[in-house]
Amino acid sequence: MCHPEIPEGAEIPIVTTEEVLVPVPGGDHMPALVALPESGSGPGVLIITDFFGRSAFYELIAARLAQAGCVALLPEPFFRDGPLEEQTTDHARARMRQWNQQRAIEDFGAAVDFLAAHGAVTGDQIGTVGFCLGGTFVMHLACERDNLATVAFYGSLGSPPGPPIPNVMPPLKTRTTEMHGPIIGLWGDQDELIDMADVTLFGDALRARGLDYDQVVYPGLGHGFMAYSGLDEAHPDYELACDAWTKTIAFLRAHLPLEVPGAELAPEDVAERDRQKLAARQQRMTHPGITDETRQYAEQTDRGTYIVGGIERDRPFRIQRLGHIGLNCRRIEESARFYRDVLGFTISDVGDMSFSLTSDELAQLDGPASVYFMRHKADHHAVVLQSRSAREAVQKGRFSPEMTINQMAWQLGSLCEVTDAIRWFEEKGQPIIRTGRDLHGALYHSYLPDPEGTPNEIFYGMEQIGWNGKSLPEDAHRQLASFAPPVLPRPAHFDEMASIESLGVDLTTGYRQEEQPPREFDVSGVLLPRPFRVVGIGPMRYFVKDTDETCRFYVETLGFEVTEVVEIEGHPCTFLRCRDEHHSVAIFPLELREKLPVDQSLMCMSIGMRLADYSQLCAARDFLADHGVKIVELPPEVSPGVDYAFHALDPDGHCLEFYFRMQRVDTDGQLHHGRLTPATGEWPPFVPDQPELFAGEVFLGPWG
Repeated sequence: MCHPEIPEGAEIPIVTTEEVLVPVPGGDHMPALVALPESGSGPGVLIITDFFGRSAFYELIAARLAQAGCVALLPEPFFRDGPLEEQTTDHARARMRQWNQQRAIEDFGAAVDFLAAHGAVTGDQIGTVGFCLGGTFVMHLACERDNLATVAFYGSLGSPPGPPIPNVMPPLKTRTTEMHGPIIGLWGDQDELIDMADVTLFGDALRARGLDYDQVVYPGLGHGFMAYSGLDEAHPDYELACDAWTKTIAFLRAHLPLEVPGAELAPEDVAERDRQKLAARQQRMTHPGITDETRQYAEQTDRGTYIVGGIERDRPFRIQRLGHIGLNCRRIEESARFYRDVLGFTISDVGDMSFSLTSDELAQLDGPASVYFMRHKADHHAVVLQSRSAREAVQKGRFSPEMTINQMAWQLGSLCEVTDAIRWFEEKGQPIIRTGRDLHGALYHSYLPDPEGTPNEIFYGMEQIGWNGKSLPEDAHRQLASFAPPVLPRPAHFDEMASIESLGVDLTTGYRQEEQPPREFDVSGVLLPRPFRVVGIGPMRYFVKDTDETCRFYVETLGFEVTEVVEIEGHPCTFLRCRDEHHSVAIFPLELREKLPVDQSLMCMSIGMRLADYSQLCAARDFLADHGVKIVELPPEVSPGVDYAFHALDPDGHCLEFYFRMQRVDTDGQLHHGRLTPATGEWPPFVPDQPELFAGEVFLGPWG
């Protein structure tokens, strides 16, 4: 395959993308895609498309440039004109004849300025790569700017054929005295749209001025040979197209501060790479804000309420459930084995945080910088385990090292609720940590801290893992990742996958946990590796220094309701819910921690693990004890709303509460039958069914 951007034998670099709006003259905003390299920073490169506009091929070019280490910007040139009625040459040519070229050159100049000011872009020189119409316009830009490195594919040098076009740019062959190098032009000698005599004279004129200019004319190739070949080795033009692409990467490496992936760096280059990593990390951890162009879907009434999905609410979103949680672990590998082998979670993906760590930070890690995404059903992950030392390096100064909960993720009912919620948070002055779409699993989200810094995530949707147990491949994740709020509406997930497939990504090549234990336990008619099945996550309970302020955050900002306040060892503890379950989160005063048999270095009090039924709960208690897991006795008051539960510690000391059902709260906010606390003493062989008393998200299988 033609991959000059990746040294032979090197791993394919991770690329992330985001949709942005580029301010252009006149107050408009030009939509564009930004593709970021694995390092998080690099020289900027502007891509200008042919007269069809943005397409899957040019998104592939953006990804390839990011793999080479560039920050690639791919705008939609015809954003003012709208999409083509039909994807035909005649329709594209008709639209182009109505296109204001003089205004377009101003738009592209604004795109260069956008790149130059982008936090991830390094160096003063900006690269431009254009194709067909774009090949012409990158050379027009080279007449306007003196800080560009220009790659022009089959750009026209003369006047457009046909009747005169209003607001047209002058022919390039008349602007040779205005151009700035370096420039490389690439054409095919069978191009019926280009006068080859113009190409020869054009090159002679530039070289006569002593301009840094090179040109290549490929024998036998016609117009658009790059897009038509798709850099697919099955295409007859592949070898020459690959040569052109190889020359493009070599040209950019020669003229931009472009690091060759996998190359050994000199000490001064290591220092520069570390600086770039820190700058990129800062950008990823900075919320860019909602733009004025982002549509608000929730309609605000004159009473100050919002109509969300046809329902009147006091805020423009509604939390539906606790979707997943994240933990920082000192014993990251041991913890991953515990959650996989003992508790039965399946690893969906394995990440590595080292790409964002400096050389000094990497040297100080106490183990691998691993991230494990783990699931108990089709959702990509329910638990995320991260290296604690890597997380502390990345989040230095943001959170207390004692706070090992790195996220509590609350799922909303729709995508527009995420963007409406972000705008609402901004208006309230609520700090936001970051926004976008991560590499693994979750769709769009936003992270906001509670008053003591604990990250709460709101998110829409989750990648689903099907019968073959495979997640999306890294190439798909890279295409979807973003560090900005989404511009709505977004394509359906199915259409996103179809678009990614069109780029040549094989969606069946994702990660799958191959190591499987023997299935020897008959669990209600299904053979499983253990006599129980985790079917739900939560509630989360944790310690804070200021319970009142934290509770106000959950009630006033996120919309939780207080179910009850329970006094434990003389300390009031608040239990809050997002739906009709007794509680989804509980806030405990830090002073209580020393009176409980939990790890005194952690702010996490307990994490709920819901099992399928009472028989499994009993079997799990024996199974964990037999596997050397430490069982701890906590006061029953820590678990109101639960009738049977036990607690155990994971390898990092996090307390896990195992239970199988939770009390329901009536519509009037009252507890049906009063408060329940877990039973003490010997458990009975079975318990009565009380459907009027208990509620919660039901998991209907399959279990394995």
